[in-house]
Formats: sequence, C-alpha cells, structure tokens
Amino acid sequence: MKKGVRLSLGSVISTAAVATFLVVSFMAATAHATLRRPAPAGTSASSSPDPSTFNVGYFDVGESVDDNGTGAGDNFVRLINPTAANGTLCAMIYVFDDDQEPGECCGCPITPDGLLSLSVKNQLTANWEVTSNDFESGVLKIVSAVPNGGTSPAAHGGCDPSVAYTQTPALVGSILRTESVAGVTSLTETNMFEEGAPDATEATLLINECAFFVAHGTGRGICNCGPDAE
Repeated sequence: MKKGVRLSLGSVISTAAVATFLVVSFMAATAHATLRRPAPAGTSASSSPDPSTFNVGYFDVGESVDDNGTGAGDNFVRLINPTAANGTLCAMIYVFDDDQEPGECCGCPITPDGLLSLSVKNQLTANWEVTSNDFESGVLKIVSAVPNGGTSPAAHGGCDPSVAYTQTPALVGSILRTESVAGVTSLTETNMFEEGAPDATEATLLINECAFFVAHGTGRGICNCGPDAE
C-alpha cells in the first residue's frame, strides 16, 4: 500500500514537472516570437526619409594659430545624393568667411546616388567677391533643392542659387580637413550639420546675397562645381 502511494506521488510530481516545463517553454517561445515580430508598416527608415534640406559646416585651410586656427592645407567637401526618389538634386552652395561675410555662391547638380567632391581652395574660395577679405576659414551653407531652371552665371545644370527654388531632401555631406594641432598634422573628416531647413529669413538672405554677386557683373563671387560641372 505505501509503495503504491509513493508511485502515485511520483507520478503526480512527474506530471507537474512536465506541465511546468511545457508552460515555461511556451512562454519563452512566445517572448521570442514577440521580439522578432516585424515593425508595423510605415515605421521603417525607408518610409521616413530624412527631411533635412540644410547642411552647414566649417572649413579652415590655413587660419593662423593666433586666431585659434588649425588648418594646414586644402579642405574637401563631399556631397552625396543618396536616393533616386527626387531625381537630380541641386546643391545650392553659399560660402562665408569667419566674419559672416558672404564671398561666393554656386549651384551644382548631383544625380541620384552621385558624389560631388569640391576643393575649398580651388572651387569654393578661389573667386572671392572681395579679394582683400580673409577667407582662410569660414562657413559653408548648402541647401538641397530640385533644379529651378535658372541660367545665371552661378547656375550649373539648371541649379541657380540666385533665384527662388524649392527645397527638397536630402543631400548629405562631409568635410575632409588637413589640421595641425601641437605640431601634429592629421586628416579629419566630419559630417556636415543637418539643420532641418533654413528659416524664411535665412533662405531669402542667401538668395539675395548670391543675386547681388550675379548682378554685380564682374564675375567675382561665383564658385564652381569642379571639373565635371555641366
């Protein structure tokens, strides 16, 4: 009789253990399935493109140490049109010195998945509007837009930064600098700052400053889009 009771208790214990194991296994499988569940439609990165149209960065090709400069040679701007969604995009480029004085502007087309590389010395500051200005360091402001069909001297491939245009995402960019700090020279590449979109005042100012260079008629103040410019 006692042996039979012991067998019955063992069976109960075994049954309970099996049941517990099955419950735990089911819970683990459910949790695993939940973790692997795909995101709801409309939440992936591909369906939410970067809305930024305004890239800002700085350059320094040789500002003196006394002015806290670190530049030790040319800087190179890399701009990419990362998508075919909006076709060819324009890089509406505006160049300022470190005293916020505008010096050059130009519009450069970039085809889908295309790369545009520009030398700060040779393409973006070589034709400064006022040659007496110090433009060894300064600020680049680049607006991403669709071609507006402009034909001013600042325009290339229908990209005219001196007349109104429609801002359209989303060019991305970086700046490669040669820098010297404490006697050590190195190359540093940083992404440009994506600033959303220029406010209405800034957008109008950029266009008007560029229009002034164009209207001035001397040919100065117009940057170029490099050897592959149209």
